[in-house]
Amino acid sequence: MRNLEKICLGCMREKPSADGACPYCGFDAEKYDRDSRWLPLKYILNGKLNCSTNQLKELDVSRNTELEELNCGRNKLKVLDVSQNTKLERLFCWSNQLEVLDVSQNTELEWLMCGFDQVEELDMSQNTKLKRLDCNNGRLKALDISQNTKLEKLDCGTNQLETLDVTNNTELKEMDCRTNKIKVLDVSQNKKLKSLNCKDNGLTSLDLSQNKKLYSLYCYDNDIYELDISQNPEMGSLWWDYDQLMAMDRDRISGMSIQYGKNGSNLNLR
Repeated sequence: MRNLEKICLGCMREKPSADGACPYCGFDAEKYDRDSRWLPLKYILNGKLNCSTNQLKELDVSRNTELEELNCGRNKLKVLDVSQNTKLERLFCWSNQLEVLDVSQNTELEWLMCGFDQVEELDMSQNTKLKRLDCNNGRLKALDISQNTKLEKLDCGTNQLETLDVTNNTELKEMDCRTNKIKVLDVSQNKKLKSLNCKDNGLTSLDLSQNKKLYSLYCYDNDIYELDISQNPEMGSLWWDYDQLMAMDRDRISGMSIQYGKNGSNLNLR
């Protein structure tokens, strides 16, 4: 693990010791003449640290207890310990090589982005302030978000989920659970839902009667042969399978953006 106290702020390489000039580039923090218009060295702006899109294999933030936002996405991290970062509100660690992610100590967390990783289990029970969760394109086999009652946006698409319970998530406005193995999806309690993408699952039915604010729906590549959207007056965009779309009431879907299939082919209904 790299010692951040020994990192040279001139070339970002680790020095043999924290003090003195860097033997690699000659930079000496003690003799650094800072322009009054510049921020001090090691200054963390508004509690934020962004080290994304590098080739980091290790990252030690155990001493950065004031961190409120950490973006370390698109690196090569296999381990990330944020147990000491109890003030963390936003964590973006997507597109790494993480197999385990423990956020049980991050009770202030409002947004977690951990997609494109290799995490198989994600315990969100302590993150009751969470408003947004992006855990798409991973290896999740189960996801319990029953304690995340403030959740407004959920993206858990392209995982291995067989079930998904969102009945406690009454604040949900956007949900993407595409490309999983979900056979039943109850959205009757998600009355604020505006966008739903549940394509490419094993759904045989979908009850949208309680989703009056639903505007966008992607539900193709399922086994849904009947779809009642008579209770969705704000529906403006619908993606479904071709044969089922052709059988719908033309008056009801007049004026909508209607598309079908994986390539989103336009359907001209007259």
